Amino acid sequence: MNIFTNLLSVLLACVLLISLFSCATSPKDEQGSDDKTTQTTQNSQNTTAPDEIAPEPIVYSEGLEFMLNSDSTGYVVKGIGACTDTELMIPNEYQGLPVVEIGEKAFMNCSALTSVTVPDSVTRIGKFAFSNCTSITSIKLPFVGAEEGADEMSTRKFGYIFGEGSNQSALPTSLKTVEITKATSIPDSAFLGCDKLTSVVLHESVTSIETMAFYGCKNLTNIEIRGDLTFIGMESFFGCLALKKIVIPKSVIYIDNNAFEGNQLTIYCEISSQPTTWHKDWNRFNLTVVWGYTGDKS
Repeated sequence: MNIFTNLLSVLLACVLLISLFSCATSPKDEQGSDDKTTQTTQNSQNTTAPDEIAPEPIVYSEGLEFMLNSDSTGYVVKGIGACTDTELMIPNEYQGLPVVEIGEKAFMNCSALTSVTVPDSVTRIGKFAFSNCTSITSIKLPFVGAEEGADEMSTRKFGYIFGEGSNQSALPTSLKTVEITKATSIPDSAFLGCDKLTSVVLHESVTSIETMAFYGCKNLTNIEIRGDLTFIGMESFFGCLALKKIVIPKSVIYIDNNAFEGNQLTIYCEISSQPTTWHKDWNRFNLTVVWGYTGDKS
């Protein structure tokens, strides 16, 4: 009997110890489970890609004067109207229709303007549109001259939108920087004699630079060719005395003779060696050439 009682006591003691041990460890396990859940959530939050910062919206100039074009398919900018901006941002549409033209003398005598951006929707710019805008330092245009592919020499030169005579006499002396955003070609003699310009950027659309396009731009220090240019005409950069570097895209199929005559620049070619299609006198004065260039285009 005593033996039975002792065994029963031992058994009860074991059961009691097991119960106590289970109670003691159970909260720890639960806490561990909570910690894992929290850690998983935190890791999930940490691996979520941050929201991309949206680009700032373009703020177009307001108060400009518009009129419908002759076939009522778009608007013509007629004048400065009530706009007081010094940095002019012409909108690409107005009242649901595209802005397709800048009228003649539209911004004539707007001497407070310091920069101008003409949208790619514009297909024509009238004569004297920016005449006597004496404070402009930079301008962004879809093309050079009156319109893309203009026939007459006078209407395809850069100075056409500024005034009469040569580029040199028509341009404001304050103008230093030009960007061409939509044209496929820079016409013959387009910037001939623009000796105050210091920087020109040709966007991706430009595939050809025609004969004497930048002839005599003696203060040009930077020319950036962003797209797949294929053609550089004869004496295109003749007399660009301040230009020390030009990058020739690997897409260029032909460079005509004396394209860089009268300069002391280094020519950086993205292609690894001279194509047989280039004119034999493209570099007649043996300017320094770096082949296989992979650096900055500006």
